[in-house]
Amino acid sequence: MLWWLIAALLVCVVTYVALSGARLRAAPAATAAQLYAARHAELLQDFAQGTLSSEARAALEAELARDALREVRPSAGYPQPQRTGRLLALGALAGLLSAVAIPVYLRLGMPELTSGAAPTAQARPSISDMTAQLEQRIARAPQDPEPRLWLARVYAATERYADAAAQYVAVLKMVGEDPAVLVQYADTLAMLNDGRLAGPPAELVQRALRAAPEHATALWLAGLAAEETGDTPAALGYLQRARTASVAAHQPTAELDAQIAALSAALPARAGPASGAQPATEPGPAASGARLQVEVQLDPALAGQIGPNAVLFVLAKQTAGMPMPLAVKRLPAANFPLTVVLDDSLAMSPAARLSSARTVDVVARISQAGQPVAASGDLQGKIAGLAVGPDVHLRVKITEVVP
Repeated sequence: MLWWLIAALLVCVVTYVALSGARLRAAPAATAAQLYAARHAELLQDFAQGTLSSEARAALEAELARDALREVRPSAGYPQPQRTGRLLALGALAGLLSAVAIPVYLRLGMPELTSGAAPTAQARPSISDMTAQLEQRIARAPQDPEPRLWLARVYAATERYADAAAQYVAVLKMVGEDPAVLVQYADTLAMLNDGRLAGPPAELVQRALRAAPEHATALWLAGLAAEETGDTPAALGYLQRARTASVAAHQPTAELDAQIAALSAALPARAGPASGAQPATEPGPAASGARLQVEVQLDPALAGQIGPNAVLFVLAKQTAGMPMPLAVKRLPAANFPLTVVLDDSLAMSPAARLSSARTVDVVARISQAGQPVAASGDLQGKIAGLAVGPDVHLRVKITEVVP
């Protein structure tokens, strides 16, 4: 059916060009005839009024006839040399259209329509397919850092942090002190360290800052690392520099603004009150107004897969931003369903609280080994993009097994 449509379109194009040419050729003849009739009518009128003699009328009519014949003759029905050339040109045009349009369509279009088969939507590749393709690229070109970097990101996104860390090590050996790779590696090691940046993650962040002193993500991580150690002035300085760098790069700063505000409020209390001043206190959950009441359910089909050392982790983390949990609760993996309340009192860092985020992902994970980092065989459920509020109630059902 498609080929018939293509042929019909070509015929229409050729016919339109041919008719346009015919109209252009016929137009002069019609105009010449009209001019002749108008001029001849004027001669007859002049003759009838007596302003033109018979001899003058005959001479002018003969001259007018000769002029009309010169204008009309090219469009007469006699064979013309130009017509054959035009037909050859039209044939060449039709052949050229076919020679160009059909291969381009087969290459870029939907050739499956030529067989009458209905087009099928191309499914988006799964995580396992992407992982297999990247692993194949690495096998073919082991010294190419690009597929390794993408594979590390895929591993980190699926919480395979140990595998991601191994790929980042390999990438750094190839590209050197790349700040973007260093901060991603530091973030991955922090997740392997229960979300803490102390130790190797903080060292990687400082390496990134030596390579790029105004790297926004590196400054952000450096601020969180300083806050972990209790150095609030240093943390505030890093975060303010991170905000400046983010503004210069036209990146959003809402999360940084919230963390800077929290640190600024906590700074007087940590530095010690001034003489005669009342001690400042850090805002608690009631003051922040961020509270998630999470009912955790378990799919009965997975009840038999809970190991003897399993532990339940219920956490909230930023939908877009740092993967460090904003609030986390550790419980025995038993007595389902159960209810957990997440608020700022469960923050891992005062600079990264539940109240600092607008939307979060809430995850309930049963860790078979009792570790907060996801591993193959763990059971989990998730709700993404949940708006944070003062009294949010939600239900998370554990329905899947971590591959």
